[in-house]
Amino acid sequence: MPNVTIQTAKVWYSPTKRRRYFSRSSAIHAEAKALILIRYPTEKPEHEQGRMTYPGYHFPSDEPEKYGRMLRRLKRIISKHIEQ
Repeated sequence: MPNVTIQTAKVWYSPTKRRRYFSRSSAIHAEAKALILIRYPTEKPEHEQGRMTYPGYHFPSDEPEKYGRMLRRLKRIISKHIEQ
C-alpha cells in the first residue's frame, strides 16, 4: 500500500504576479516582466467600420530592444534585493 507523506519545499513568490515558483530565477523573471507590463500596459487594436484605425500597442513586440534592456536591468535589481 502506498504511503503518502507531507514534504516541505522552498518556493519563491512573485507578489506582482501572485504566483509561486520553484526556482529563484523564474520568480525574478516573472516579477520583472509583470512590473514592466504594469508600467507599459497592452492596448488592443481599434476598428471602425471594418477598418483598423489603431493597431494597438504591445511593449515587448513593438520595442523589443528597449524591453530587453529594461527586463535585464530590472532582473538584476530584483535579484540584488531578494534573499538567497
